[in-house]
Amino acid sequence: MLGLLFSLLVIVSGIALIVRSRRLTARTTGVVVAHRGDFPVFRFVVEGVGEFEVKSAVGRSWPRPRPGTSVRVRYDPAEPRRAQIDEWGYRGAGVLFVVMGLLLLTSVVAFR
Repeated sequence: MLGLLFSLLVIVSGIALIVRSRRLTARTTGVVVAHRGDFPVFRFVVEGVGEFEVKSAVGRSWPRPRPGTSVRVRYDPAEPRRAQIDEWGYRGAGVLFVVMGLLLLTSVVAFR
């Protein structure tokens, strides 16, 4: 039962990441300014709106961009604080979570 709940949680988390990233339609360039654990913090400017500093919702331990590294950024034009680094490792996290959750769900059901 616990395995079933965990696999469903992973799938729902992946779907939430995918839905969130679909709102990020505007693009710009930013710079990594720090890391909080495995999560990069990046800064970018939206013309006529201001400067934003955002901690990525998706982290990774390796390879991670070093502070000072220029990165492509996708953001929600209606709410620029909703932003993510525009690289596959960050963009594809939702799909990866869904696939991992489905594999886990399959193994839980198969070995019941």
